[in-house]
Amino acid sequence: MARLTTAEHLQAVPAPIKRSMLAPDAKLAPGAAAVVGRFFRTLKETGDPHDNPSAKTFQLAAQSESTLATLLRALAKYAPQVSTATGRELRRSYYARRPGGSAYSLSPQKAGADAAPAVAPSTWPIDWQLMYVAMAASRELKPSSLKRHFASIDRCAAVLGDTEADGALNFYTAYCLGERFRELGLKHKTIAGYLCGLVSLGRHGGVEDQNLNGVRLMVKYHLDLASMEIKEKISRIEALIEKGGFDYIAQVIGELRTGMMAMPQHSAHAEKLRQTIALLALHINKPGRTGDVSQWRLGRELIRHPDGTWELTWEQEKTGWETSAGRLWHEVSDLLDVLILAGRPDRLVHLRYQGLQGANWLTLEERTPDRKLPSLRIKEAIGVPSHDLRTLAAEYLRQADPRRAPDIIQTHLGHRTLKAGEEYRIACKSDVAARDWLALKRDIAAGCLT
Repeated sequence: MARLTTAEHLQAVPAPIKRSMLAPDAKLAPGAAAVVGRFFRTLKETGDPHDNPSAKTFQLAAQSESTLATLLRALAKYAPQVSTATGRELRRSYYARRPGGSAYSLSPQKAGADAAPAVAPSTWPIDWQLMYVAMAASRELKPSSLKRHFASIDRCAAVLGDTEADGALNFYTAYCLGERFRELGLKHKTIAGYLCGLVSLGRHGGVEDQNLNGVRLMVKYHLDLASMEIKEKISRIEALIEKGGFDYIAQVIGELRTGMMAMPQHSAHAEKLRQTIALLALHINKPGRTGDVSQWRLGRELIRHPDGTWELTWEQEKTGWETSAGRLWHEVSDLLDVLILAGRPDRLVHLRYQGLQGANWLTLEERTPDRKLPSLRIKEAIGVPSHDLRTLAAEYLRQADPRRAPDIIQTHLGHRTLKAGEEYRIACKSDVAARDWLALKRDIAAGCLT
């Protein structure tokens, strides 16, 4: 049987697309004409609209991963008006079937439990497991504090095997854990927090102060080094403000969106840009901690109202307190629509939102991404981690109204105690004093005071 020509393969393809694929300068990939022709024949048989073909259409037209990849690339180049969103999801399922395959470059994690478990994991050293029984039964710790300490201890247990320490709660174990955490790129303040979990474990588990003081010494050591990291952070904030602060970030959002719209919407790069754009916009509206941001769910923390506006409310993992951004700005809501549509027509946004109830807002699936993903995406785009945007927001508030700023900052950033925002409070008092002194000097110069 004679092989079909390119023109014969493309008989069912709409004329404008067919012309572009038959153009003299068109360099079709092997098999592209055949799979595109099959796709449009299947599209006609299923009755799917061109701007929203179903996954079934893609599956019938391309029954292997390599054929689907060829189809998606050809449609992106010669038929950009055809939505490839469901085809991309189908291709992701092919990825997942590979040995050890995953749709994400960063390892997913389970959503955090509501409370710490009553029994420690078997992966912990046996002494830690026994001490945790007493810790979990203690009435001194609030459930939120126990949950936080459990997470810190679990993190230490996860890397203990990579060190030479035997797990005894003393200076050497704390030192080895700190060194390992630094090799993994963790900040000193984070390491100090993890080691604090071991201090609490040892205190409730009856470890002698002589040994536990060694762990406390390493906590202080990392906190001292963290103060130096704060100086580096100040330099980053100053550089960001010089670029324009939030105006600069808004400009980056615009540039990223322009670039995203010019590329195939089924591509992994387009997905990454949609995530980055939504993250930047949300952090301008209300910056959250990266661990919290990574776990938000559609229909739970992020709710879309019938009028198209989105609302954000969540319980902070660090404090256990609920915080809210209320109804988000219209510009932010529009970008969240773009995120969940993932290349689909605008008219499907309501159905899309309803179908994603309970899904993670970044992966659009049940799986939760790595806790650091929001911060990594933001740093790739503007050069600073997401936490710096919390500080930037505080700087804006401090400069706008230093008298009221401390209380507004506490609410906006979700600080549980006055101590958490003490640096901002001191800075605001200094600004108020400077403004009052300037006003006083003006009054003296004007002869208003004798």
